[in-house]
Amino acid sequence: MDGDVAKLREIVEMVERTLPRGTGHVVVDEAHSTGVLGPQGRGLVCELGLEDRVFARLHTFGKALACNGAIILCSPLLRHYLINYARPLIYTTSLSYPALAAIRTSYRLLPLLGQQEGEEDPRTHLFNLISQLFTSLTALVDTDSSSNADGDIRTLIQVPKTCPSSPIFAVQTPEPRQLAAFLQARGMMVRAVVAPTVAEGTERVRVCLHAGNTKGEVETLVDGIGEWARGRAKARARL
Repeated sequence: MDGDVAKLREIVEMVERTLPRGTGHVVVDEAHSTGVLGPQGRGLVCELGLEDRVFARLHTFGKALACNGAIILCSPLLRHYLINYARPLIYTTSLSYPALAAIRTSYRLLPLLGQQEGEEDPRTHLFNLISQLFTSLTALVDTDSSSNADGDIRTLIQVPKTCPSSPIFAVQTPEPRQLAAFLQARGMMVRAVVAPTVAEGTERVRVCLHAGNTKGEVETLVDGIGEWARGRAKARARL
């Protein structure tokens, strides 16, 4: 929810140390890392070289791959067990042939991204956008809070202290629904996330960047957040 990445290597080492002789198992949900992290977008487990130390991995075909469905990478024994005992799997309709063709095409394209001359790797572009959003929002909060005579916008907007490691960006605010509605009215697809989905006091507007976004769109988002925050700070100062 905060755009952070699990300390997977430390988790695996702790499980192996605490539960020796194969009595502990680590299962990793790679939904948000598929197509983004690791070599050729293979995920966090591959990025850290932990393929032989993780019990099972779930990769979605949605999100970065723009398809539907998912797959579990596991041992033959676990595969056999799931096929025979996992009721949601047993009673789920199989993927259609067009869906399977789309998934295969996405996987064939992943290694080719950014390989043509003059073409930027979408993953590189995505992480540049993440850095841009973090830098611009941090500058907005620091600059406006020190120069705005109508009120401190830091009471309305909080950004992460460090740059997120994923495209999920949380803009914390005590008025998430109002900020989300303001940005949505200007054509930006963001969502308010409130308690009990997150702890009280950490309500936020959730921004999910993707490689199709442009630097200009990120600046438009930052400008919109700044416009809303300055307006609300001014209104509060008049009360």
